[in-house]
Amino acid sequence: FPSHDTTPTFTDDSYVHVPLQFGFPFYNRVFTNSWMHSNGIVSFFDPVSPLPGSPSNPAAWAYCCAGVDLVPSNAQLGPQFNYMISALWTDLYPIATSSFRTEGTTTYQRYFWNNIPEISNFNNPNSFSLEIRPSGYIGASYSLLGVRNQDVTAGITGDVALGEMHKFIVTGK
Repeated sequence: FPSHDTTPTFTDDSYVHVPLQFGFPFYNRVFTNSWMHSNGIVSFFDPVSPLPGSPSNPAAWAYCCAGVDLVPSNAQLGPQFNYMISALWTDLYPIATSSFRTEGTTTYQRYFWNNIPEISNFNNPNSFSLEIRPSGYIGASYSLLGVRNQDVTAGITGDVALGEMHKFIVTGK
C-alpha cells in the first residue's frame, strides 16, 4: 500500500490536519479526518469549525497545557473534548531537536512525537507514538517519558455529554 508520510512543523499549542486513508470507527461514528496536536492528542473534529449552537470552537486551544481528568463529573469537559485520543496529553513544548511525523496507508495511521520536552523543563524530553486502524484498533507506544512537572492524561473520549470516555492514566504534579 502506498504510504502517506508527513513531517509537520509545530509550535507551542498547535495542530495539523491529517486526512485518513480509511474510515476509522470510534465510539458511534466513523471518521476520515484527524488532527494531530502538539500536546500529545489526536482529535477527530476540525478544531476551528464552530461547535453546534456556538459561534466558535474552543478546541483550537482546548488541548493547551496539562491534561484533565476524563470522568463524567468533570465540569471542564465540554463538547470541544468530544472524539479525541490523548496518547500523552500534557504541556509539551517543541524545540529545535523536536520532531513530529505522520505515516499512513489504507490499513493504519501513525502519529509520532519525538523528543518533545515538557514546557517547564527542556531537559525532560518525551517520545511516543499513536496508531489507529480501520478495525477500530488504538495503540500507543512510549519510548521516552520525561514529564516531571505537569499533569498528564492518557485516554479516549466519544461524546462527553453521554459519558463516553475512558482514562488510562491521570497523574498530578
